[in-house]
Amino acid sequence: MGSRLLPLVSPLFSMALTGMVFLVISSFIKKFLSSKIRTVRHRRNFGKIRFKKKGSPRFPARSYRTKFPSKPPIANYSLRSAILTPAEASFFQVLETLFDHETRIFSKVRLADLFDVGKETMPMKWWSAFNSISQKHVDFVLMSAADQRPYLAIELDDSSHNLPERRNRDRFVDEVFRTAGLSLLHVRVQSTYDPEILRARIVQAIQPPPAK
Repeated sequence: MGSRLLPLVSPLFSMALTGMVFLVISSFIKKFLSSKIRTVRHRRNFGKIRFKKKGSPRFPARSYRTKFPSKPPIANYSLRSAILTPAEASFFQVLETLFDHETRIFSKVRLADLFDVGKETMPMKWWSAFNSISQKHVDFVLMSAADQRPYLAIELDDSSHNLPERRNRDRFVDEVFRTAGLSLLHVRVQSTYDPEILRARIVQAIQPPPAK
């Protein structure tokens, strides 16, 4: 009886084995193609934010493309009536009478436009030092008309300079000027200024510019 069934079992076993091999190969090909498709989709969807379906950590359910504006939004800007405050304008008018054409007077000059951070500074410390001066300015800077070299900065001190945080800011700015070798003159805001007294203070504060 067994000898009669053996010819029938052998083909069935071969067919079953062949089917199993086929399923294994098909499964491998399917996984391989799926990984390739996911790679292509990932490259195609580069720059998208992916949200994964709950319970399925490997496959994203939805994806939304991040929106970057092609140009910055335009707010409701308006032109100021004047660059200088009334106190600064009053001081500026007196300041102009003290100098001839050999001196240029600039207002609201950033510290970052006056000073450089040393190139030997480490990158992280460099950016920290630059950010410390990039958002600060002085009220007036006197420059030589011949070579545009600054030789004196003037800061008008109103009542806001008495605040603790303002004092900390002033100490930092004073230290920056001292380290860089540029004179900084503090002048209290007044209703009127005596030109001769102001001239004497400026002459006393001026230091010769460093040699080239």
